Amino acid sequence: MVEKINTVVLGAYFSLKPHPQFGDPHLEGVGEDGRVRQEDIKYFERWYNSLKNFPIEGRVFYDNLSDNFVNKYSCEKIKFLKAKSDQYVYNVQRFFSYRDFLQKNKFDYVFFTDISDVVIANNPTELFKKFPDTDFFLGKDSIKLFEFPYLPFHKHFNWENYFDFFINQFNWDLINCGVI
Repeated sequence: MVEKINTVVLGAYFSLKPHPQFGDPHLEGVGEDGRVRQEDIKYFERWYNSLKNFPIEGRVFYDNLSDNFVNKYSCEKIKFLKAKSDQYVYNVQRFFSYRDFLQKNKFDYVFFTDISDVVIANNPTELFKKFPDTDFFLGKDSIKLFEFPYLPFHKHFNWENYFDFFINQFNWDLINCGVI
């Protein structure tokens, strides 16, 4: 008998506050006010459809979707979970929501991803089979470092090693914390 591996991919659809990456040309589904557009499947359609191709589950944490929208897009593999909204920005709040959920729900493997610009291209569980001594993976983005507005952020906050980033920006891959 084959053992069933229980894998979940967590993502968030928060729209009450401005998105912290507002202005990023690669960010999809954000209106002119900086907020994620309400109830727009296009915001996460590629993530949603790609996840269905693998024997894994998905959870979408949200703050402001209608019951009609949630019911329409909930399915056996993908469930929507209402998250509380608090003082944290979107990128921070999602991790508190994930932590609270995972304290009550157990899975063999857990992946965190953005949902607006991520496509699940392969079964992520295979990473753990291929690298059994590894506990943590970060995803490489499909663009190079220079294509993302990271350098101005780096300079603005006076982060270390700015010069290294500056001279290597055309060669370095962008390691994306939106895919963990």
